Amino acid sequence: MPEMFNPNKIIQRSPAIKGGEEFSSEQESEIPRLTPEYDEKERIPTVFIDPQPAEGPNTSELVAGDFKMQVSLNLDKEGRFRVSGIKEKSKQGGIVSGRLWNNMVKINHIELDKSLRGHDPKIGVALLSKAEEQLKNIEVKIIYAKFSKIVTIDAFIKNGYEIILPESISDEIRKNLLINTEDDVDKRIRSKEDYEMLKSKNEDTKQILLKKEI
Repeated sequence: MPEMFNPNKIIQRSPAIKGGEEFSSEQESEIPRLTPEYDEKERIPTVFIDPQPAEGPNTSELVAGDFKMQVSLNLDKEGRFRVSGIKEKSKQGGIVSGRLWNNMVKINHIELDKSLRGHDPKIGVALLSKAEEQLKNIEVKIIYAKFSKIVTIDAFIKNGYEIILPESISDEIRKNLLINTEDDVDKRIRSKEDYEMLKSKNEDTKQILLKKEI
């Protein structure tokens, strides 16, 4: 059985965070990555940005057609989570990461090695579904996300996420999940229909808030 989340206990802290040191998100990585989209102004350890090998008790297998990879859920004492893995005998992997509070999380970053993109069925979708499964195992009930890239938003919507309004999120949730709903949220988009209309006009969007109950 997966270990239940205890906010006062570290379930698994990666040995890559040496002596509690937090590495800058600008640190070089062996795995190509996109710039993560997150609201936090703090320095994010690279173990929550770059794909990491599966480790610890909360490990299971991700399967997408003929592709298989071990992934694990790991948390730290600062309220961060990651679901990540690297394919055996390679440096190719993926990660979903963000913040956890109470029975909710906010996904700040989703990354898949370039060599794994374009696979059918899509490995990125399988990784997101696996993250939801593992988060549900520690009694997470609500997932928030906020992204601006069309391809990312489309993937989340296809996976059952709905577009929500900034005012639907309480101040307490914003504070604890570090959700910025003021500076960069696209005020033109009030529904999925608004989003589809802007997309059909090939207009760029700002950040869009998404939510899913699991």
